[in-house]
Amino acid sequence: MKRALLILCLLVSTLGLQAAEGSLDERFVAANQAYDDGQYEQAINGYTQLLEESPSATVYYNLGNAYYLSGQYGQAILQYQRCLVLSPDNADAQANLKLAQDAAQVDPPERVWYETYAQSTSVNCWTWLAVAGFWGAAFLIILPPLYGWRSPWRALLLALCILGGGAGVAGLTGYHFMSAEGIVLADDAPLQLAPTSTSPAKTFLHAGTSATVKQIHGEYAYVVTPTGDQGWISQKVFGKIWDMR
Repeated sequence: MKRALLILCLLVSTLGLQAAEGSLDERFVAANQAYDDGQYEQAINGYTQLLEESPSATVYYNLGNAYYLSGQYGQAILQYQRCLVLSPDNADAQANLKLAQDAAQVDPPERVWYETYAQSTSVNCWTWLAVAGFWGAAFLIILPPLYGWRSPWRALLLALCILGGGAGVAGLTGYHFMSAEGIVLADDAPLQLAPTSTSPAKTFLHAGTSATVKQIHGEYAYVVTPTGDQGWISQKVFGKIWDMR
């Protein structure tokens, strides 16, 4: 475990320095420095402020590491998952997510085929593919008749645009279904009978547990866990991985 933790620290420091070299944002540099100095709460605050302005796989990754090293495994799992939405091939994030899940003693959620397909590339790539396919097909359908363009390549290009756009839409659909997922952020988080602070708890959930959101009511979410537990949980101790709804 100590060796794994050392590898984790080295990966974070290297990634942070590489990102800082290409960034003019002094706040990002300051957050990385706080992390390197072991001031994890300060680093968490810095990364969180940056993410409020713009999502970034690198910042989510570093934030996950800061949470991991401060012992907040539920938050670490959430941030690694968010990083992987933007960068599914990030091997460091995949490895550190496994470390965090092991530390929290939770199992990763099982994926159905369309979720596995969606995770084959990032949500941004699927978006670009869907948009490019749509506009490419639109131009190939509308413009040639208007200008009298004739080409044997038109049908092939149109078919490729339609296939590419369809693949992009399918990938985004997978992420859409996954956008209902979230992570329990604190140990002994109460799963309540009703969306009120005075409602009795049916059971208590462990930090890092995954759950699917079925309904939102004020500050509470009605969730279902992989083991079948369901009820209302405060969104103060529960975070959605991604929101495309």
